[in-house]
Amino acid sequence: MDDFASGRWKEPQWYAVYLSSQEIFVRGLASYLIKKELAPSLTDIRTTFALQNFLGLAAMGIIAIAAHPVARWYGQEQLRILLLSAAVGCYGYAFRGVPLALLEREFDYFKVSVIEILENLLFYAIAIPLTWLGHIEAGLASAIVLRSWGPTLLTLILKPVKPVLWCRWAEIGPIADFGFSVAAGSLVNIAIYSVPAVLVGKLAGMKELGQAQMAFSLYSNLLFVTAAIVRLNLSAYARIAEHVLELATTVNQHLHILSAALVPFIVLFAGLSPVWTSLVFGQKWQGLSGLLLVQAPGYLLAAVFWGVLNPALLVSGKHRQVLLWLAVFFFLYSVLTRLFSPTWGAMGVVIAFSSTEILLHPLLFFVYGWKRLEYRRLFPEIFLGAVFTGLLWISAQHSPLAGFLCGMSYLTVWCVRNWKFIISASRDFDLINWCRSAQNTVLPANR
Repeated sequence: MDDFASGRWKEPQWYAVYLSSQEIFVRGLASYLIKKELAPSLTDIRTTFALQNFLGLAAMGIIAIAAHPVARWYGQEQLRILLLSAAVGCYGYAFRGVPLALLEREFDYFKVSVIEILENLLFYAIAIPLTWLGHIEAGLASAIVLRSWGPTLLTLILKPVKPVLWCRWAEIGPIADFGFSVAAGSLVNIAIYSVPAVLVGKLAGMKELGQAQMAFSLYSNLLFVTAAIVRLNLSAYARIAEHVLELATTVNQHLHILSAALVPFIVLFAGLSPVWTSLVFGQKWQGLSGLLLVQAPGYLLAAVFWGVLNPALLVSGKHRQVLLWLAVFFFLYSVLTRLFSPTWGAMGVVIAFSSTEILLHPLLFFVYGWKRLEYRRLFPEIFLGAVFTGLLWISAQHSPLAGFLCGMSYLTVWCVRNWKFIISASRDFDLINWCRSAQNTVLPANR
């Protein structure tokens, strides 16, 4: 819906302006409260809230100061207003971090879902009508602020936590190592998301940037479950982190579920893109299907592995290695984007993205431990999906009927390979069963 609201009615340049400000937010240190083995003490909560509040204020100030120079850099005065609204919204995300983390630690995902549904409803209720009426800046700016602060107020109602603006330095030590590593990882992630906006817009133009950002955002919306799984798994794996064998078994089980469930979504989404992108977005976005095809290999890896291995590494005490991996990813991705974008525009940045994912995932597997991964069951599914994505895209380019027949062929092969998963999922798979092993594990605090 974000894509439809900003992309269907206006030019790709407007969409790039919007995405450049929407993607800036802070989550950060509150993850320490989820990962902590013992129940967080009042001191833990107060200290984390104060540090999270400090990061939110710092981020808000930095974005506000940078708003005018960035707008001048792109020659888009409208970007200044959107960045200022993003600065205000950024502090709202930081402010809700602690109570939301406490809800996640308690596996109270009903309340978490209500909060996040409200976030989207507020955004759409403001942005779509005002954008439709032609008030693009006012609509997006208002929607960004309300999307942050409306759910923040609801979070504080559902999980009351007294705001704390300061703490003692002596209390920071236990939180600093893990918390600041995760916070730094969040900042590196923001930098990774910003690579297209920083480089492509200047090297290839705002229209090319709009095309690239649309492609990335479509995948993000398709794979929203991956972000939810990262958060769910951090809570679940923290409960079983000291049970090494159980954690490894659970990780492999989750990887198999994700490879069976998400790979076909990506295959059909990218493979049939020549048919549906022109229908949904019109001829001005005709190059979008090629971008989605080239991104597919990278997202096949990221969708399956990141949502599981990232939290597994964090709870295993390898948060510094995760931060280092993200930093290397950012560096390589930036270099490849700088090399490819001047010549190939939007296609250059998606080539850089998929290349970086393919080159660096072996390093991620090494950090986790090759011997702990049942990769012989995972990689054939991903490789088969990548091959069929290409075949399906070529068929869909020829005719919708050919694409349909190729898609049915892939689904037949997928059903034959994953019939056990289909039967199991139809019986009893849900989010409760996903983290059942963690919930049944006795916490150290209760021993």
